Amino acid sequence: MTKIVLLALLTVAVAAFDVAIVLGVVAQSRGVESVVVPPASLIKTVAADADYSRAYRIPVSSQAFPSVASLRRPRFARRMQISGSGPSEIVYRGRLPAIQYHVAYSLAEVDGQQYLTISSAIHYRHWLALLYGGGVRFVQWGLVPMAASRLVERSSGP
Repeated sequence: MTKIVLLALLTVAVAAFDVAIVLGVVAQSRGVESVVVPPASLIKTVAADADYSRAYRIPVSSQAFPSVASLRRPRFARRMQISGSGPSEIVYRGRLPAIQYHVAYSLAEVDGQQYLTISSAIHYRHWLALLYGGGVRFVQWGLVPMAASRLVERSSGP
């Protein structure tokens, strides 16, 4: 029985790995790129003691995202509270068992192209968080870029 449970867990882990890789590759083909969390980002202040942080950016049209106000309630930020905002950035915070996280959405123009940058910072609040922290990081590698590309796709219209 134990072997069956372990085999099932291994199968789920391999499937999750495969899905994350596919999602990451699809997101990259849609223009999402992994970047360093911008040094001037508000998330650096709000989540200064983060145990883990990551950022992705994607080119957007100024019609789809004319200002930071258009980032007030992205579809996947429903259960989060606003923890800070600036002229071109808004930072949300949320909690899961044993972790607290922040997600920042910012708009910036680089070489005449407007970009949406999604930065995240995770704080481990319990030793158990270390057990599933690796899984959170891995899922974030594929899921966040895909969610960013879907957000831009839906905001750009038909």
